[in-house]
Amino acid sequence: MAILCWLALLVPCVVTIGTYLAYITDGRRGSYFWHYLEGFSELDLLIILLFIIGLAMAIFCLLVGGIQKRRRKRVLEKKPQYDIQESNRQVVRGNAAGGRPFRLSAFSAHGALLPGQAGAEF
Repeated sequence: MAILCWLALLVPCVVTIGTYLAYITDGRRGSYFWHYLEGFSELDLLIILLFIIGLAMAIFCLLVGGIQKRRRKRVLEKKPQYDIQESNRQVVRGNAAGGRPFRLSAFSAHGALLPGQAGAEF
């Protein structure tokens, strides 16, 4: 069944390409399967339309690629908002200067008490 489907696709393509090739070369290459002038003008139109569509797709792909490249470059150039090494240096400096030891605050980032703290019932 699959072979019949491929033949149903390929046979019209081969016939059309052979006829158009014979039309372009005045019969030196390919063979005429039909001689209708309307068919040849439709093929000319189809080739022009496919060329324009391909050109539009190429321009679109290049533009989108350029936009993505600029976006990626802009994101990668930003500095991180939180530097863990600098934070660790500040903690060490604070402990070395005789300050109180570094501890987590009574609340986590979500505002809830941490396990093991006074008032936390888990």
